[in-house]
Amino acid sequence: MSSLNIEPGVRLLFYDSTKFSIYGSINAMGTTSAYITFTGNSNNWFGINLENSNQNNTFQFCVFEKILIPDAQVSEFGSIAVINSSVEIMNCVFQNNYAINGGGIYIDESNITLSNNIFVDNQAEIFGGAIISKKSTSRIYNNTIYHNIATNYGGGLVLVDPIVDDVQNNIFYLNQNQTGDPRISIYSGDSTAYNLEYNFLWFGNLNPEFVSNTNFHLKAGSPCIDEGNPLTEFNDWNGSRNDQGAYGGPNGNW
Repeated sequence: MSSLNIEPGVRLLFYDSTKFSIYGSINAMGTTSAYITFTGNSNNWFGINLENSNQNNTFQFCVFEKILIPDAQVSEFGSIAVINSSVEIMNCVFQNNYAINGGGIYIDESNITLSNNIFVDNQAEIFGGAIISKKSTSRIYNNTIYHNIATNYGGGLVLVDPIVDDVQNNIFYLNQNQTGDPRISIYSGDSTAYNLEYNFLWFGNLNPEFVSNTNFHLKAGSPCIDEGNPLTEFNDWNGSRNDQGAYGGPNGNW
């Protein structure tokens, strides 16, 4: 099976109505000073599909943006669709994307780790403004999920019939929807199949105290500092207790 490696600093520009489909494996690994960017020529490309790949797929230090999937007949899947595949996605930014289900990412029957990512200003027409995970094994650690919208159900994260979903140390803030919980919505499934712990779950005037609306580092005195899972395996890169959000945990120094 073929494998694609993308080097740090590469910028991939997609024409309108085009889609990037991966049937082998991919390793797109940028650096803190040289991100890999997946973007549109204007604002109407159809995103990325990773299908039927059990290889070691990795995205790190990548930006996914300007995806617009306006019609369910084009694709029932999300901006980034991971289907029957294994992948690790860390230190990435999902921003300004729109899809029918999964404004940031759609996960179906897959094995995925999402850690230290930022989901901001993504929108879904039906399910999961930022993330929808369906019939999957997902480890969702230390992400910042901010200002995503579902026109229908679940503005932040939607879980559907999970196999094992472990959701810890994330920040959910100012996500919106018409129905469901705007933070974490459980659409269906056995409650023993998911673990939801040590997350910042915004309500009322509770505020994570970001540096700004575009800089999601935490201010001194933030209620998210040292509030993640206290087990040492989740410690911040400097050895202190886990800070919730994208800049906490072992991979939070970015």
